[in-house]
This record gives sequence, C-alpha cells and structure tokens, in this order.
Amino acid sequence: MPPIRTTINRISKSIIKNRGTSRGILGRKIIFKLLGSINTLM
Repeated sequence: MPPIRTTINRISKSIIKNRGTSRGILGRKIIFKLLGSINTLM
C-alpha cells in the first residue's frame, strides 16, 4: 500500500496549501471519501 499512501500524502499537502479556498475544502472531502473506500477495500 505504500504507493497509495504517498499519493494521498502528496494530494493532502497540495490541499493544505489551498486550505483557504473552497476548492481546498472540496478536495479534502474527496480525499476523506477516497480514504474511506480504501479502508473498506482493505
């Protein structure tokens, strides 16, 4: 699973940069959905 972890970390870092914008908030919701789906697959 390391590759998925690194990609999630990269995306989350870019989202933290855009935290002030509405796009950053949307992206964060999407990431939480992605993390949830990965956890259910595991």
